[in-house]
Amino acid sequence: MALSEQRILCGIPYVTGAASAMLLAADLELSFWGGVDPKTGEVIDRFHPLSGRFLRDTILAIPGGRGSCGGSVIMMELILNGLGPKALIFERREEFITLGVIVAEELFDKTAAVVTLNPKDFCEILGWDGKTIHIRGELVSDAPFKTPYAANGAAKRAVGLNDFDIQLLMPTVRC
Repeated sequence: MALSEQRILCGIPYVTGAASAMLLAADLELSFWGGVDPKTGEVIDRFHPLSGRFLRDTILAIPGGRGSCGGSVIMMELILNGLGPKALIFERREEFITLGVIVAEELFDKTAAVVTLNPKDFCEILGWDGKTIHIRGELVSDAPFKTPYAANGAAKRAVGLNDFDIQLLMPTVRC
């Protein structure tokens, strides 16, 4: 019986980092505002395929978010409360949810990797649902990487916030 080869997909990292966790995947957008309970991390949208599942310590793969910029706040709360996913994989660029990750990292030093895959690769990882997958920078794999990841202990963003951006965001951030 032959062992299958490791699959490594390459995407665009919007917040780079490394994570290994069980993949929680769906081919339907998710509204974080009203669709995820920020106090428990449970998907509470009863019409979503992930309904009743918890985001904590997973790698979440969805095509993108659904709804308004309120999703940024919910994602930030999930990360700050230790209830969010270790990483997020999207099929397309997702500004609102990624903003919540960036604010949590910039202001509170807590983060999650964010990677966008092309539609073909995103479709492939939907078949990995429930399996442990691995993210390192822009790479997504179905098996552990053979070389160590040197990120100097901290995730690096593809989008940066300057001092002015931080001052604009501070009044809206509540602990």
